Amino acid sequence: MTRIAERVKDIDRMAVVVFISAMAVRLVYMIQISDSPFFEMHQIDALWHHIWAGTIAEGNIIGDEAFFRAPLYPYFLGIIYSLFGDGPFAPRIIQSLLGSLSAVIVYLTARDIINRRAGLIAGFTAVLYSLLIYFDNELLITSLFTFLMLLSFHVVRKTTANSSRLRFLTIGLLIGLTALARPTVLIILPAVMLYLFVANYRAVAKKSGRLVDIVIMLAGMLALILPITIRNYALSGDPVMISYQGGVNFWIGNNAEADGKTAGAPGHFKAVNEYQDNVKYSSERVAEMRTGRELTPSEISSYWFEQAFQWIGNNPVEFIELSLKKLYYLWNAYEIESNRDIYTLRSDSWLLKTLLWHGPPGFPFGLLAPLAMIGLYIAFRSGDSRLHLLAGTLLSYQLVLILFFVTARFRVPTLPFLIVLAALATDYILAKLKQPRRLMVPAVVFIIVAVVSNTTLFGIRPDDRSRSNQAVASAFLRQNMLDSATYYIERAIEENPEDPNALAFLGNLRERKNDYDGAAVAYGHAIEHNPHDAYLFNRLAYSLFKIEQYDHARNAVDSSLALDSTILSSYTTLSNLLSLEGKSERALDMLYRGYRVDSSNSAYLNNLAVRLRDHSRFEEAIDVLERALTINPEHLSARVNLANLHFQSGNLEQAEKHYLTALNQDPNQPQANLNLAQLYLRSGRTSEAVELIRGVLKNDPDNPTAVKLMEMIENALNGD
Repeated sequence: MTRIAERVKDIDRMAVVVFISAMAVRLVYMIQISDSPFFEMHQIDALWHHIWAGTIAEGNIIGDEAFFRAPLYPYFLGIIYSLFGDGPFAPRIIQSLLGSLSAVIVYLTARDIINRRAGLIAGFTAVLYSLLIYFDNELLITSLFTFLMLLSFHVVRKTTANSSRLRFLTIGLLIGLTALARPTVLIILPAVMLYLFVANYRAVAKKSGRLVDIVIMLAGMLALILPITIRNYALSGDPVMISYQGGVNFWIGNNAEADGKTAGAPGHFKAVNEYQDNVKYSSERVAEMRTGRELTPSEISSYWFEQAFQWIGNNPVEFIELSLKKLYYLWNAYEIESNRDIYTLRSDSWLLKTLLWHGPPGFPFGLLAPLAMIGLYIAFRSGDSRLHLLAGTLLSYQLVLILFFVTARFRVPTLPFLIVLAALATDYILAKLKQPRRLMVPAVVFIIVAVVSNTTLFGIRPDDRSRSNQAVASAFLRQNMLDSATYYIERAIEENPEDPNALAFLGNLRERKNDYDGAAVAYGHAIEHNPHDAYLFNRLAYSLFKIEQYDHARNAVDSSLALDSTILSSYTTLSNLLSLEGKSERALDMLYRGYRVDSSNSAYLNNLAVRLRDHSRFEEAIDVLERALTINPEHLSARVNLANLHFQSGNLEQAEKHYLTALNQDPNQPQANLNLAQLYLRSGRTSEAVELIRGVLKNDPDNPTAVKLMEMIENALNGD
């Protein structure tokens, strides 16, 4: 028999069955949700990952600043996009493959540590566990991170006293790779090192050899982390090890307003001119506004750590109470939403509807939690170092969640370990059925944990379901299906008339429909329930300006700037109001104030240049437009405006260059075509001008400028 044939024969057939079953279930779920409005409309973190991965697929591999978020998942997604395009199926299929492999590792872990029966229980629980299925089909880090964490555990668990140093290097590389997905995984290092150095090598006489193995493992880990640190330093001049999100995330979980389960960014700031990671944007803006200076990435992270520790030091009792709440959330049956309500998609998938209930009792976690707690009890009473490693890994990572905050998404990586422990408990119960006295302690543990985990204390389950309708409305809005979005957001408001987010959403929809009266009413109601949100005042001011309620608009925009002086569109609105009052110089100065706040927004710079042009300050306008095009070379309006300024200044060569660049970007842009035609007429290039004008008339036969230019040319040719 050949070596390959022997290896095939040695494969555990049930492992293959587990893999195929898991893959089939995940593909069925993917097909079921493919008609959902969420399938291709990414939101919040998934949208940020999608955008970031798209830039990587387009060739921006290095990036241009220190990583705020850990980079592995966007690069993983970027590779998928570069190979298969950015469609919705490829990443979900690949993540389902990873999820299926995770189910196999769960099966093998329980089989090897406990027995084959426990392996089957654990393996098929992982196959059918609703949250694992759900997150394998989301563009979030969860699926990849869970797989890497499980694989790292599997390799560590299989390490023996006779393992080669290549295995220790492999362990280090895997942990390093996992840290690039989520740096908090490094908290499991003490449990891993204790297992490798003490528990698994008690019989080894020379511990110095084990020290060398540990050093090799750490070297492997650093071999993957250090290039990211060097890359961050090269781009920012700041020694950010992997990312600098840790500080603000720690603050989110530990401050006077923290509830232990809500990932709310500091302040009420939003990047309204373009999509940005809102946590990143807010954490940077607030930290710099409070310190009064520009901060480096590591200083921003340190600032938020300091704020959190200061609150903890001043409020130790509140901190302990909050930590106990997080512990409660961690073992509760309800799946706490993060980017959207997980239970929303139950209406799109009979599979998810079958496998996920919010109860009470909640399923599946409401059953998993008490069984896993029994498993923990058994594991700690056993003398098996592998069970101690499993329990240590689980509890170490749960400590991370308690230190930060708890949501379903962050709890998912602990599920495979809980499943193995639950299988341990189930196998124990089945084995002791004829010895009821041996089941008394497990029974008491089960009852207590089952009751507690299925309660709904501390706001664990929201009282209203409006968030689900808001999520659907948002998905329809991303598809520009305004009527469908309006229907769902109105349903959300019916369910919770005091939700400022839903009211703001309605205002945005009405703006898009040019119903500025209705938008102003919606924003006004939103402000009643959230009077500290600068964005709401900003949008209210714009709507009031559009309906010519200028005094009210002025009050609203003043309130917006008082709350957040970084929203550029507030400066634009205030500038327009000043201009209407005849205060043109103050209006221009107001735009310059916004420019000093943020000079990196090409759209805003274009508006500033137009106002400078109106004041005949052509050279300044040209400088501003050149900066705008440096920031965004594809900004068509800025390109045409720059060409126009060169034309007005008599610099025909530069004007022609920019008009041609604009037309290369959009051959049908009417202003660029007609202005270039006039430039050609001035230069005596009549035939080229006629060709451009005819092109405009082909698309718009009634274009008044094109008609007038053509009549002028015909009259000149006829000698009139």
